[in-house]
Amino acid sequence: MEPLEDQSEPLVFSFFKMLAALAFVVLLIYALAKFLNKRTQAFSGSRSLESLGGISVGQNRSIQLVKVSDRILVIGVSDSIQLLKEIEDEKEIQKIIQERESALEQDLFAKSKQWLQTRQTAKSESFAAILEKQLKKMIDNRKNVYANVEKKESRDE
Repeated sequence: MEPLEDQSEPLVFSFFKMLAALAFVVLLIYALAKFLNKRTQAFSGSRSLESLGGISVGQNRSIQLVKVSDRILVIGVSDSIQLLKEIEDEKEIQKIIQERESALEQDLFAKSKQWLQTRQTAKSESFAAILEKQLKKMIDNRKNVYANVEKKESRDE
């Protein structure tokens, strides 16, 4: 028999290899998510004109942040479009752009999580539907059995 110490060393080494492989896979998923995020932004239109977001302030009225080249404009949108303000402070522009990029990254992960949850819900709903069908089938079968027993009893009398 081999000593116990010799057997535990390969197990620890295997454990670290597994952790390294897991970290590598997580890193690949993160890199893929970043790549897809940048790729979808590139296809969404030219980088010289980009909507950074907006908020509704009434029926058919909203305030929008629009990036035009290296400028950020605050515009009011209703029946007409009006320039409300041009953001000129470079620090504020960089802060807005960074917040937008971080929100897009978080949004990608949130959408992925929501998609997984809806898939799980759909699976459970399909299970519930299958269960409901089976229960109805059992009820119908029992009714048929009771009906047959009653017919048989009425013939015997």
